[in-house]
Amino acid sequence: MTETIEIKNFSGGNGFGMGFVDKKPVLVPGTVPGDVCSIEITGKGKFWTGRVIEFVKKSDKRTANVCPFYLSPDAPKREFCGGCPMMGVSMETELEAKLEMICRAFRQHKPSPVLPRMVEECGPQTKYRNRLRGVISGGKTFLRQGLSDRLAIVDFCPVCAVPEDLRLVTSLGCDGEFTIEWTHRNEIAIRTKEKITRIPETEDRIISLISGKKLIYGTEDIDIFDGKPFYKAPGEFAQAGLSANKAIIGAVMDFLNMVYHSGEILELYAGSGNITRYLEDVAVVHAVETSDVAKQFYKNVKRSKFYGKSASFFPDIEGISVVVSDPPREGMDKVVTEKLISLAPGAIILISCDPMTGARDISRLIQGGYEHRAIRAINTMPMTAHFEMISLLTR
Repeated sequence: MTETIEIKNFSGGNGFGMGFVDKKPVLVPGTVPGDVCSIEITGKGKFWTGRVIEFVKKSDKRTANVCPFYLSPDAPKREFCGGCPMMGVSMETELEAKLEMICRAFRQHKPSPVLPRMVEECGPQTKYRNRLRGVISGGKTFLRQGLSDRLAIVDFCPVCAVPEDLRLVTSLGCDGEFTIEWTHRNEIAIRTKEKITRIPETEDRIISLISGKKLIYGTEDIDIFDGKPFYKAPGEFAQAGLSANKAIIGAVMDFLNMVYHSGEILELYAGSGNITRYLEDVAVVHAVETSDVAKQFYKNVKRSKFYGKSASFFPDIEGISVVVSDPPREGMDKVVTEKLISLAPGAIILISCDPMTGARDISRLIQGGYEHRAIRAINTMPMTAHFEMISLLTR
């Protein structure tokens, strides 16, 4: 089944171009708003998916690609990487599109949260990413294509801290999934699911090799960010960019300085203490996270207290004046929101990586008696649909 459609906007969930067929939204990798293209429908669900057969008209919003593996109008049928779906437009167009994603999400909730004035840039468009996942097979590296399980051969990634290091993983003597990370000193840590049989002798930047849960070479914990030391296990979640991490922590601390006067801080979804290590400069922090990160947490903090449990079961602690919450993409469980409202801290700083779940969580807190005083949106991952929102709510 083929159709000719005009791409109207970028989808909020994944950043792919979106048009409509018979009023059904269709996501088409490799397209940008203003493109007119002939497509093949490849899937039908809540959102249909399509594959470009031919570009009938190129959008005037298109810019030159910085990656040879991005799907472009000049090579619409070849294998492509789907990692940077918004690569084909200017930064100005990308930031406008992300602000519109926030507006669309916020309009769906009542009472509506406060809108940010803009989406802020926080660093370079290339060489910003310090973590990447892919697949090794037959001596080649593969990344996933957009909206499919198909893989594309990619041996150079311009958004990675060291683009050519992708070729390094093929020398490990194993196939299967891998994660490669770079520290702020461009040291390399690699984690694979399959057994590593060879350690590259020519690469002195490698500081950690892990197969499954077994350490093969180097150290188990890596100091990933600059500034205060921050140790994490290779493969464990952290912000994918150094500039993004700085910007998020900066926004959190700016809001904290606006509202903190006395008392202690409760931090939910604290991870290994990335934000905690700055919060504890202001007050005693009670950090809640599942217990499997406790080892790294105590490497990163000096006086904070760790509670190894789900955020839904955070402890009742007297004297909490501010809560900082950094939930996963699914947002805060309703039970967590209700417990926060019952705890009634003077201020809540909420970090959201998804505008839909962020808008929902903010709206629930407003219904519980909080005022949404301020919000900042930060473009943490250029050329993708990802960004972060940091909100300040007070009673």
